[in-house]
This record gives sequence, structure tokens and C-alpha cells, in this order.
Amino acid sequence: MISPHNIPSNKNLNNKDFTYKHYRELLLLAKLGRQIFCYSNIDWDQKFILWRHDVDISLNSSLRLAKIEKEAGVKATYFVNPHSEFYNLTELNQHQIIKEILSLGHDIGLHLDVAFYNISSEADLDKIVANEARYIEDLFDAKPSAFSFHNPIAEHLEFDSDKYGGLKNCYSKRFKETVSYCSDSNGYWRFRRLHDVL
Repeated sequence: MISPHNIPSNKNLNNKDFTYKHYRELLLLAKLGRQIFCYSNIDWDQKFILWRHDVDISLNSSLRLAKIEKEAGVKATYFVNPHSEFYNLTELNQHQIIKEILSLGHDIGLHLDVAFYNISSEADLDKIVANEARYIEDLFDAKPSAFSFHNPIAEHLEFDSDKYGGLKNCYSKRFKETVSYCSDSNGYWRFRRLHDVL
């Protein structure tokens, strides 16, 4: 979802892009000449792709994507939100879905809902990320490798150190300056179509 403070620059719908068939095609295209990494094993000395999902609404849909990725030989990182209004990490069915996604070889990350907290300093952020990472690790016996902000506003993006709370920061200065970013949200590409980027 997109906050009113984080409006996408590309509002053009391209519904044919958002099918499982097209997703399989994108995965195959992504693998041509590039290594796909998770945040836990980035090799900065070569061209790479980080394949990630910020799980905002549906863990069930995430599992479907995770299975397609497994078939294509792609590992992704699934960023889960402990404060989601749409799923509950401790509900048995949803908990089992995340365990299944992990069993398919994918990684887990923290999707940090900064609006849940009153974060006014890097020290606050460091402590909160560490606490939520421990919570996720305790639930799923899997340590998150990175965190991404959920609906960040400009002030949150100023926290751009490489790590907070022991997790890689997806919005660090290094990522923002050296890694191209492509994102879809609510059925449209926020900046550029992934097919065009690939």
C-alpha cells in the first residue's frame, strides 16, 4: 500500500504484467546473465539482482509466488510485518505459510511499520529493529537478514546507515546510490516496468 506521502511517479496500469504466466517469464528473464541473491549473501563484486517481496496484504498469495520462484530456481526474501492489519504471524495457518515459504529455500526479512512507533533517532530505530528481528527469529527459527520500511515518509528515509539492529537496511545510502530500484504496488509499476528494467 502507498501512503499519501509516498505517491508513485508512474500511475499507468499494465494488467497483463500482473499474471502468474508473466511472472514466470520475468523470473526467467532475470536469470539471464545475472546472479539473483538474497540480502544474506550479496556479492558486491558482480552484477546482481535482489528479489524481494514486502508482504503487505496476503501471505497466501506470497506462498503462490514462492512456489513459482522455487520452480524457476530463484531465491527471494519475504519481508513480513509483525503489525500487519491483514495477517497475523501467530495465527496457525499464517504461521505455517511462512514456515512453508522458508522450507522452499527463501529468506525472511522484517517489514518495519514505522508508523507503529514514535521513532525520533537512529538509536530508537536500532533498538526497535533488533527487538522485532528477535521476535521474528523466535517465531520462525529463522533470522531475518534485512529490513524494509513499510510506507516510509521522507524523514524515515534519512535513516540510511547500512545496518540497524543487526539487519541490512534496504534503504541504506549504499543501496540507494548503487542499486537500481524497481517496484510494483497495487497493480502498477511505481517507477519503471520490471520487464523494461531487466
